[in-house]
Amino acid sequence: MAGAPAFVDYQGTVFDGTSSTALGTGTPENYTMLFKIYNSATGTQVSDLVYAETQTVTVSEGLFSVRLGAGAPITGFEAKGPPEISIA
Repeated sequence: MAGAPAFVDYQGTVFDGTSSTALGTGTPENYTMLFKIYNSATGTQVSDLVYAETQTVTVSEGLFSVRLGAGAPITGFEAKGPPEISIA
């Protein structure tokens, strides 16, 4: 039996917070996104943070797809993300 995967594919939808317009409408746009995984449902404590990474993501008509585990560490959370630990 294999262990946990090194990467997790994730898809989502992003809207402008003020006008509820999908980002990248008409023309795809690149955005820097932060992805964080917490070991609690509320995820409010830094001590609950178990993984963090950042990626430049292309958003088209509000839709995006990323491979978590392939990003870069977030400044200040280097020990919580790649390359020091894997998402597994």
